[in-house]
Amino acid sequence: MMSKHQKIPFSLAFISITVAYYLTAKFGLSLAFVHSSVSSVWPPTGFAIAALYIFGTRIWPAVFLGAFTINLETFLTGNYALGTSSIVAFFIALGNTFEAVVAIQGLRLFIGNSNPLHTTRGVRCFFVIGALFAPMLSATIGVTSLCIFAIAEWRIFFELWLTWFLGDVGGAATVAPLMICLSETKWKSTFIHTTKIIEIMAFFVCLFFVGGAIFLGRFPVEFQQYFLAYLSIPPVLWGVFRFKEVGAVLSVIVIVSFAVWGTINHNGPFSKGFVPESLLLLETFTFIISLTALLISALRNTEQNLMRTNEDLEKCVQQRTAELTKTNELLQRQIEERDIAQQELWKYKELLEERIRERTQNLEIANKEIKTFVYIVSHDLQTPLINIKGFAGELRYCIDDLREIIHTVKKHCSVEHQKKLQKIFSEDIPESLDFIETSVVKINNLTQAVLKLSRLGRKELCFETIDVNTVVQSSLKSLAFQIEQKNVQVMIDSLPCVVVDEIAMQQIFDNILTNAIIYLDTTRQGIVKIGSKKENNRTLFFVEDNGRGISEEDQGKIFDTFQRCGPQDVPGEGMGLAYVRSLVRRHGGEIYCRSQLGKGSTFSFFISPNTDEV
Repeated sequence: MMSKHQKIPFSLAFISITVAYYLTAKFGLSLAFVHSSVSSVWPPTGFAIAALYIFGTRIWPAVFLGAFTINLETFLTGNYALGTSSIVAFFIALGNTFEAVVAIQGLRLFIGNSNPLHTTRGVRCFFVIGALFAPMLSATIGVTSLCIFAIAEWRIFFELWLTWFLGDVGGAATVAPLMICLSETKWKSTFIHTTKIIEIMAFFVCLFFVGGAIFLGRFPVEFQQYFLAYLSIPPVLWGVFRFKEVGAVLSVIVIVSFAVWGTINHNGPFSKGFVPESLLLLETFTFIISLTALLISALRNTEQNLMRTNEDLEKCVQQRTAELTKTNELLQRQIEERDIAQQELWKYKELLEERIRERTQNLEIANKEIKTFVYIVSHDLQTPLINIKGFAGELRYCIDDLREIIHTVKKHCSVEHQKKLQKIFSEDIPESLDFIETSVVKINNLTQAVLKLSRLGRKELCFETIDVNTVVQSSLKSLAFQIEQKNVQVMIDSLPCVVVDEIAMQQIFDNILTNAIIYLDTTRQGIVKIGSKKENNRTLFFVEDNGRGISEEDQGKIFDTFQRCGPQDVPGEGMGLAYVRSLVRRHGGEIYCRSQLGKGSTFSFFISPNTDEV
């Protein structure tokens, strides 16, 4: 509220306000007729309120000093004692200062630091607090002080109070709005640069003509009615609508000045024989015309602000609409580009699916051919192996016959030849035949293993709901002798029912449990745990033992065909875990091994919960 005046030095503002208050008070007291210290025209009230509004309440000592000086001078001029004059002047100055401070603090309480002339709420608060309530305080303090110290008589207390109050009301309603309005830096551009000089001149001519005609003219008694004063409202409205707050306050000042001068000189519609009645009519008119002008000005200002806000909103809406249109167009292009890209992706997807189908068919054919080839080769190897084994047996019989023949003729040979023949028939030939038979058995076992693996791949699985507890018990029953012989402790959790091929599940547990028991560490009691758990909507089975364990480098190849790890002290071809992995994968699952050498192993596998996935 004071930012634009803070560059003025405080001392200069203080002196200026004190002098201005003194001069305006001097003018007001020159029009006093009820009492030398009470005037019906009191501009200092409006001046004090405007000064505290512009410069802040910290400038109140200037108002107090101006009021004290003019009242002390008045009392001393009236030949009152210095002590009495000083005390009464002090209390009157205190009331005048308190009046301005209450007005400003009340406005701040209700409207903050905003200009009270810009809104209807501000105008209402200004007139109720600044032009009615605050003058009551000043009039009460001032007249009471005069009567207490016998400067005025108590019998005229009400007349003095009314005169004082009406003078303050007039000053607050006219002078304060004028000074507040003129303190705004933009009033010059509003009043001058937006209108023509001719219109300004016409406006003031109209004001002076109407004011002079109504309040200075001498009308016959029958025309001296109160409504004549309100004929001044049209030029006031002209100022409001054309020049905003400046036009309103200037037109009110001009009209009220004519009204005051005319009433004092017993002219105009408010001139009555009884002075208090004339003053009451005058100040009522001043209050009404000022309030009307400022309220209409505030409404006009609010309307223009709303129009500007509406224009700004329309511009904002247009801008946002344009932005949204551009955004919509961009989104539309992006959607079109995405549709094109999606169509391309569908084409690539269909092409990829077609290639996958072709590759899948080719792989299925190749896999089938490989299985058939393995089966045929493994099957066809049986006949040569049988023949080799058979002919090896025949050779043993022939050697026995040949040994008898050699025994008959060896006496004709030298001792050296006899020893060679003895060694050939007793050591070399039997040893070679044993090697042939052992190799045939080994090849036969490997061939049978390959055939078994091939049959597993070609076998049709039959899915049904089975109790895994029954499957595990069947496997342990077949291994009962080894379990008892090695004193193995077997712990089984409650196992669920699942949809699998029962024979395949039996083979899976048979192989895993057999390995767990035969590869136990003989230095400690063997422990085998069998259990299951739910994991990601799947059933995970596990078999845990405390056996020899598997080295980390061997764990990656134990599920391959013909792979054996660790000491080869247990017979086998290295096909058991290959069978297990083949059967688990045919169930849509996978098998894993977690092991630590010297501590034991855990084999875990899961199967698909949905047979459609298999």
